[in-house]
Order: sequence, then structure tokens, then C-alpha cells
Amino acid sequence: MASYFSEPHHIELFSLGFDLIRAQLPETMIEDIIIEIEEHFEECPDDHSSALALDGLYDAIREWDSAIGTDANYMVLTDSSLFTLRQARHHLMNGEPEEAERLLDKVIQFDAENSPIRQ
Repeated sequence: MASYFSEPHHIELFSLGFDLIRAQLPETMIEDIIIEIEEHFEECPDDHSSALALDGLYDAIREWDSAIGTDANYMVLTDSSLFTLRQARHHLMNGEPEEAERLLDKVIQFDAENSPIRQ
């Protein structure tokens, strides 16, 4: 029987909600969901929802290096300030405040016309 998260539409529905699961699901269950979504993300590396879901799931189990890697892989395809902000947070949580500050400076300097973050 296929997992609920083998359906890409379900990943999209839950991608933002994964930020809320910390301490709500056992870590082993979160790791199983990560495996499912990683398989889909390998097939569709430009899937915004999968990247966001993986970021939130890794954050939930405090795997900040993996979250940073997911953000970096997705940012190769897009210049999304959302992922830059999330990556900055993971660097901060990982004890790398200088890198977090560099990334935040990058977001602030984005062209307001082309950035998803408006002044």
C-alpha cells in the first residue's frame, strides 16, 4: 500500500504545516516521511512544496545541515527569498550567526520589484 505522502498533491497540502509538527510526532515517523518526500524530490527537484516540506521536517528533528542543503539545492533553480530566509534561520540555529547575517543581508538587498519580499 502506498504512503499518503507518495501523492505529490498531499505533499503540497502539508508543506507549510510541517513547521508545526515539532514535538507532535515521533522522530522515527518524521524520518519515514522525509524518506518518502526525498524520493519525490529527487524525481522533481524543482518542486517548491517538496523543498519546503523537507526544510520543515529537517527543522523539526533539528537536522539543520540537511535543511540547509535542501534549501541550497532548491535555490539553484530559483532565487526565492523565502528559502534564503529559512536557510539563514538554520545557520543561526546551527551556531553560524555570521552566515545567517550574510544571507539576511542578501535578502534585504534584493531588488524590491523582483523579490517576493516587498518593502
